Amino acid sequence: MPAESSHWSKYIRRGSALIEIPSNFKNGKKLVYFEGNMTGDRDLVRYANKCYYAACRGLASYPTVASAVIAPADLIEVGYYDMQEEAVTVTDPVPLLAWCGWEKVDPQELVATF
Repeated sequence: MPAESSHWSKYIRRGSALIEIPSNFKNGKKLVYFEGNMTGDRDLVRYANKCYYAACRGLASYPTVASAVIAPADLIEVGYYDMQEEAVTVTDPVPLLAWCGWEKVDPQELVATF
């Protein structure tokens, strides 16, 4: 997720899932795809579903405005998404709670449903 002090936290919709795609930028920046459900799609309500869509776009190098090259200092890693399990593992819940506006992490949010 974007660091609260980063300008990206104002550009990317709060609660969006951000997925880093492996890249070889010499300046150390990260290629990130994100999904914020701007269209209100009912399949993208769960956080894990947003992660899935962002990851699929990134792995396919899909052309989208929902991607950016971001400096590591502008990002906070809060977990990772497992494509095979279609599930999120949260490693740092505090910033994720604030980013998503949650009081607690609901385990159902972390498993994709399709």
